Amino acid sequence: MKNLLFVVLLFCGLVNAEESAKNKEALINELIEITNALSFVEVMNQALTDGIMQGMGLPEDLSVSIADEVRKVMNEELIENGLIRGIMQTLYSKYYTDEELRQVVAFYKTDVGKKTISVLPNITQESAEMTQQHFVKVIPKIQSRIAWLYGNRQSKVMKR
Repeated sequence: MKNLLFVVLLFCGLVNAEESAKNKEALINELIEITNALSFVEVMNQALTDGIMQGMGLPEDLSVSIADEVRKVMNEELIENGLIRGIMQTLYSKYYTDEELRQVVAFYKTDVGKKTISVLPNITQESAEMTQQHFVKVIPKIQSRIAWLYGNRQSKVMKR
């Protein structure tokens, strides 16, 4: 009788765990949809296209066709096969409980949450641009320090 009770309790626990996992997956999918989280791939596409164009020294008139090809490959490799969604499922599951996910989803459905969704891409882009502008000013300082370190290292090697 004890064994039967144990099996029933174990089964109920497994069913509850499976149901909880399905609920969590549904919450994460809702969060991904509400926040349009997969749209960051477009930002990656543009950065990758720019890098390819500059790195390969390609003429500007090829930028549209290069961008199209980058978009196709990134869509195939990240979106269509579910890779990004799977990564997000894993990470959100790792850092949020079911209840926290419900609260996050509820927040994004509020006016402030909707505004956050709409302005966050601009904030991210503008902060990256502002940081890049500052970084351009920092490059000479980095180069100077590396040259100094390399120069000191070379002089120490020469003294031996």
